[in-house]
Amino acid sequence: MHCKLIRFPDFMDVALSRFEAGWSLEQIECDWSVTQCVSVMRQSIGTRIPKMGAPRSSNSTSLGTAGTGGCGACVSTMAVISLMNWRFTHRPVVIANRDQFGHRECDLVVFRKEFGKANVTSLVERVSRFAVVLKNPDRQSKPVMEALIESLSPLPANARRSITFDRGTEFRAWQHLKDGLGVDPWFCDLRSPWQKGTVESTNNRLRRYLPRKADPTAFTNRYSRSICDPLNATPRKCLGYQTSAEVFRAKLMEREL
Repeated sequence: MHCKLIRFPDFMDVALSRFEAGWSLEQIECDWSVTQCVSVMRQSIGTRIPKMGAPRSSNSTSLGTAGTGGCGACVSTMAVISLMNWRFTHRPVVIANRDQFGHRECDLVVFRKEFGKANVTSLVERVSRFAVVLKNPDRQSKPVMEALIESLSPLPANARRSITFDRGTEFRAWQHLKDGLGVDPWFCDLRSPWQKGTVESTNNRLRRYLPRKADPTAFTNRYSRSICDPLNATPRKCLGYQTSAEVFRAKLMEREL
């Protein structure tokens, strides 16, 4: 049975409102890039919405009445709608104010194209600024999430409450992470890297050890740990001149109130 947006009135209304506001098809797709629904939008929206600047026909608002693509790997209507609940604007104030331990930010550190798609994940806890680096052979989303699950699973639940991502396609398998660990995913607005400024700042510091010209395929897990050690062992003014490792250990020892 074919996926048709006419069957998904909530999603259709959102897509249509974007188009009527002057968004291009590409902009609409980017807004939903983490949902795995690009194929559906290309097949069900693209055949019904005219190119920007072209006259609109009388039936151009019928977004889902054409298209021959199948369901494929697209997520359910509820998954699409539920993603709206994980937008940055809905992220609790307790995270923004760093009042609660266990909330993290995540990003990928990439390298020159000559080394292929290998990269590393940088993961930073917001209260302690404790950093972790993980190797990835490519940018496929599910393996990236599985590496996060493997890294975070030994920790207690209060040390892995949420992760804030950007809208890169490498993070589209967020449901796998949530199902695996119960970690809440939050997504920055488009082109708003400052909304995860802690990990962006950490990436700048990591570049001392991970320059773009470095070959990421040569990194070992031991090396990944070794480059985080000096970062986590450096006294930070924002932490009252404690180190990230000291604050992280202290928070792990605290009992839930």
